[in-house]
Amino acid sequence: TSYSQQWSTSIETDLGDGLILETGYFGTRGTKLLGARDINQPAASPQFPNLRPVPFFLDISQIESAFDSIYHSFQTRLQCRLRGGLTGLFSYTWSKSIDNASAFFPSAGDANYPQDSNNVAAERGLSSFDLRQRFAGSFAYDLPLGRGRPLGRHARGLLATLISDWQLNSIVSLQTGQPFTVALPGEFDNSNTGFANLGFGAGDRPNVLGNPVLAH
Repeated sequence: TSYSQQWSTSIETDLGDGLILETGYFGTRGTKLLGARDINQPAASPQFPNLRPVPFFLDISQIESAFDSIYHSFQTRLQCRLRGGLTGLFSYTWSKSIDNASAFFPSAGDANYPQDSNNVAAERGLSSFDLRQRFAGSFAYDLPLGRGRPLGRHARGLLATLISDWQLNSIVSLQTGQPFTVALPGEFDNSNTGFANLGFGAGDRPNVLGNPVLAH
C-alpha cells in the first residue's frame, strides 16, 4: 500500500501594527508509489535481433508499488490586518520535488514506462509538476468613499448610497515553469530495446553531446 510521510516546522512572529510573519520548512516523502515497467525489456545492445527475455511476447507490463518521491520546501507568509482599510495575505514558496514516477499512466508528456525498465533508478529526477518558485498575493481594500469616509463624507441620498461600501479585491499568482524531459520520437529505438505499446511509452532520451545552455 502506498503511503506518504509529512513533516514541518515553522515560526510565527508578530511584527506589530497588525503584521504577522510566518516562515517554515515543509517536507513530504512518498513511498511505494504506483508505477509500471516492462519486465520483458531486453538490455540495450547493438546486436540484431536483440531478443527479449521471453522472445514470444512483446511488452509484459508489470504494475507495481515500487516508486518513490521526496519534496522539500521553504515557505513564508506575511499577513496584514486592517491597516487603513487594507487587509492582505502574501506568500512565497521555494521548493523542489524529485521522484522516479510522477504519475501513473500520465498524459502530460511523461512516459508510461521507464527508459530502462531494468534500471528504474535512472528515472530519478525533477517531478513533472515541480514548481521551483511560487508567489501568491491577495488583498482587500475598503475604498475611502461614502458616508463617514474621507472622500464623500457629506454625500446624501442616492449619491451616498451609490458611492458607499465599495471594496477592491485582487489576487495575483506568479510561478516558474514546469520541467520537461526531451525524448526521441517513438519511431527511434537507438537503444535497440524494443518499442512500448502502452500509450506514450519508453522513448529513448537523447545523449547530450554539447553545452545545452544557450549563450543568450
